[in-house]
Amino acid sequence: PLTKGGKHVDALEFHSLLEKESTVVIDVRNHYEAVIGRFDGQDQKYKTPQEKGKEEEEKSTARESATYLDPRMRKSTDFPKWLARPETQAKLQNKTVLMYCTGGVRCEKASAYMNSQMGESVKGIYQLQVGVERYLTQFPAGGHSRGKNFVFDGRGVASAKDTKLGGDGNEDIDTTGDHLESHDVVGKCTSCD
Repeated sequence: PLTKGGKHVDALEFHSLLEKESTVVIDVRNHYEAVIGRFDGQDQKYKTPQEKGKEEEEKSTARESATYLDPRMRKSTDFPKWLARPETQAKLQNKTVLMYCTGGVRCEKASAYMNSQMGESVKGIYQLQVGVERYLTQFPAGGHSRGKNFVFDGRGVASAKDTKLGGDGNEDIDTTGDHLESHDVVGKCTSCD
């Protein structure tokens, strides 16, 4: 039942929970959305060239933070199969679980399902209230968000650094790539890398 979903937390509490080592954060968006942006501070699979050069510096100043999990879903119905895997359950055992999605809808179903399957095995299940868009409006500088957020309007993607965040979808979109210098790029092309 959806009434048994995760506890809704606002952007400020979500931000704080991301900084705790005993937390696991699950991106319940489609995988193609996850590869273009996520919350940082977790295990970072995709690194920019600048980040690779700073890796040693980061190790010496590393802070406690949540572990990031991407179920690599193509559709919401992939979530139960991912959650049933023994290796997934081992990563979640005795952890505080945070979930997020673009607007909060997928989290309702995913958190209710997780609660029914693993509620007694985890320390708590929380979901970002209203999703990534609300977090980005609360943290205009980006907070713990890296990369961009897939949005369902003419922009296609947006980040907190975009001045057009929250626009009406009719803005001109820079397709030249010149804008990428000012944004963290966390993904790569699956065809040419």
